[in-house]
Amino acid sequence: MQLITFKMKGQSLKRLDEICRTFDFASRTEFMRQAIRKMVEDYEYRIAIRNLKKLRGSSKTTTSDEELEKIREEVARELYPKFVK
Repeated sequence: MQLITFKMKGQSLKRLDEICRTFDFASRTEFMRQAIRKMVEDYEYRIAIRNLKKLRGSSKTTTSDEELEKIREEVARELYPKFVK
């Protein structure tokens, strides 16, 4: 691991400490790691959606509403555990 140092204003740091106590984070560092992991996941999700949008309409076949519903359910079962923690 590498050390990262940054500055925060007093009021923001005070709020961070309150959140850490409220949600039982062992330290500010633990909170920051989790916050960064969450942001990375969010950006990866946005990138995936952007890439999917590029593909929209590029298929040469048609898909029925029933097939689309089955696909949605399958994707939801696969992705749900990754976003609910």
